[in-house]
Amino acid sequence: MRLGKYIKTGSWILILLNLGMAFGSIWIFNRMAPAIAVILEENQRSLHACEKMLASLGRIGENPAHNQQLLFAFQRSFERARNNITEEEENIPLEVIRQNYSSAFGRDVRARALTIDAIVRLADINRQAMNEEDNRAQQLGYAGAWGVVFMAAVVFLVHLIFYRRINRSLINPLEEIKSVIELRRRGDNLRRFSGNNLPQDIRSVYDGL
Repeated sequence: MRLGKYIKTGSWILILLNLGMAFGSIWIFNRMAPAIAVILEENQRSLHACEKMLASLGRIGENPAHNQQLLFAFQRSFERARNNITEEEENIPLEVIRQNYSSAFGRDVRARALTIDAIVRLADINRQAMNEEDNRAQQLGYAGAWGVVFMAAVVFLVHLIFYRRINRSLINPLEEIKSVIELRRRGDNLRRFSGNNLPQDIRSVYDGL
């Protein structure tokens, strides 16, 4: 029966659309989350390096051996920051730090001030990048949510079209046939089935009655 085939096909289309919406939603959010997490982790790594550099500078004292250890710790943190550049603007403060940190550990007040300012600037750049990435994540989240809403609207529209087609082609004709049969059983032979615009499958049932 062509009508039966239409119902089966329509049902499978609805099932596939619902599955597509579900997997599409998962894909949108899974694609978005890892990339954002990586960027935030890289910026956090740079911020941690800045904190370590500032801590090393702040602990400079009168003991040369201790200061040498602090210098080595500073250099390790500086290398981590330099090897973890995520923003183009980081190059300028990193270069200022490179040029001045040795003198800063040699008690050069100006070099120390320049180094501290550059570290603070480097931290601000990474913090700003994290804020921007957070805003981007929110925007992508909103876009993903609206994408899901759009897919749900499409599925609802297809549901509506399918329901109206089934209602017109199957449910209404069958209800009318049932009504005519019940009236005939009660002795009302004047009631007739209009049979207008019947699908071929329903027409064959009607003609056989």
